Amino acid sequence: MASRERPPLKTLLALRYPTTILLLGALLGVALVTGSAWLDVPHGLIRAVGFRPTDLLHLDLLRLFGAALFTDGPWSLIQALALTGVGVALLERRAGSLTALLAFALLHALAFATVTLLYAVPATTGLVRNSRDIGASAGYFGVLAFSAAMAPRWRSALVAFTALTATVWLVTTSAPHALPRSVNAGAEHVATLVYGGAAGWLAERFRRLRGATGSRRGA
Repeated sequence: MASRERPPLKTLLALRYPTTILLLGALLGVALVTGSAWLDVPHGLIRAVGFRPTDLLHLDLLRLFGAALFTDGPWSLIQALALTGVGVALLERRAGSLTALLAFALLHALAFATVTLLYAVPATTGLVRNSRDIGASAGYFGVLAFSAAMAPRWRSALVAFTALTATVWLVTTSAPHALPRSVNAGAEHVATLVYGGAAGWLAERFRRLRGATGSRRGA
């Protein structure tokens, strides 16, 4: 009997990692169309598509989720492609495509929504209200933390991602001209790391509990 021909590698990747490929394609496509693949995003475009806390009060979900697909310049695009590719692929392999997509979207939304809490801090209220933010970092940091928390040695991995997030936050906040956006970005990164780590820890605990229950029933 003739052996079955193995599908091409690109077909296997598309079947195994559809969410990862979808998000990478969206990020790259938007960067090429807007020109942010080789130039910084103009302030006018950030004002047009960026998200700020008052948008959430008006339930502007298009801005909330649409802002995740825009990157600010070539370095931002490279970072987004690399970390989204790694984080989403790891979670997609471990928990499935739908879980990876929902985790990316919900962690991004929760992190952006958390910025509204800065309204309670008088020193940052004006900056937060008047600043718009774009980028996929809240989503990919969240899924990276989610994946790390589900890994066998999640504690050490989570510490590494905490250090990475803190470094990014310190670098962005060190630029005076980027202060309004960096306040939002810093809060988003910390929030998504906490949310992603907690979600991954709970998911792994639930998986182990379900496995233990199934083992006892089969005994």
